[in-house]
Amino acid sequence: MVGGPPEGWYEDPKVAGQERWWDGQAWSMDRVRPTRPALIEPSQLAFATPPAFPSAAEVSDRGWRPAEPPAAAAFDRDEAMALLHELQSVEERLRTLQVSLHKLLDEVGAAVEGRR
Repeated sequence: MVGGPPEGWYEDPKVAGQERWWDGQAWSMDRVRPTRPALIEPSQLAFATPPAFPSAAEVSDRGWRPAEPPAAAAFDRDEAMALLHELQSVEERLRTLQVSLHKLLDEVGAAVEGRR
């Protein structure tokens, strides 16, 4: 279809409540449920009252300063060390798999060369 809509996710013309991929020329078999939030009417929004700013008198009386930043989350050294050891174990397993994969690829390559 020349001059049709650009590729993208569109409401599925055959299945209500789902979207389907349009590749610019035809519909694919890929379908998804939309993850977009439902539209909210502005009248449904509740706005928090903004914090009051100190008056000029309060600033001059107490030398007003910004609030202190929140405290950092507690650090659990034992948990962090356990995660580090687990990560190192996973890295070692990945290295072993990588070596095995390279050996397998070498064997496949040699077998293919042998058939030529």
